[in-house]
Amino acid sequence: MPGPEKGLSVSDMADALATKHKLGDRDEIMRRLRYFTTEQLLETIGSMHTGSGRKRLYPPSALIKAVVLLRLFQTGATVGMMKSYMKALEAFAMKVYKTKDLVKACEGLDRPTVFVVLPDQRYSRTTVRLSGFDAALKRVRANADFMVIQIARFL
Repeated sequence: MPGPEKGLSVSDMADALATKHKLGDRDEIMRRLRYFTTEQLLETIGSMHTGSGRKRLYPPSALIKAVVLLRLFQTGATVGMMKSYMKALEAFAMKVYKTKDLVKACEGLDRPTVFVVLPDQRYSRTTVRLSGFDAALKRVRANADFMVIQIARFL
């Protein structure tokens, strides 16, 4: 894969997610990543509309966002729900780590993990946390339902 200074293409991300990390079929992942981009769930470096013959490039943190989005998609989350979760994740990263860059936010975390609290009548807010695995488990309420996405292997 190219270095962070050049960015990642959609095919770079699909290759890594399908081949190295075994998250599904490469072509299917590539279609979903493109869909996530058109729905403005994944940000590109520069314009999303690059013109013919030019690749869209994504920052390194897009790989982590792609993992979260693919996992949410696999659970049946709608685009509206995904947007809400990603907005909450970015807000949490800004508040706690002072950056929207999830790669930088993960620096120094032991086993970086995204915790998605599933809303119900008790927890109506969209809540997403990025933390070390053990530290986050200690802070999660005992009666909360949540989904865990371990992202350390994607860094």
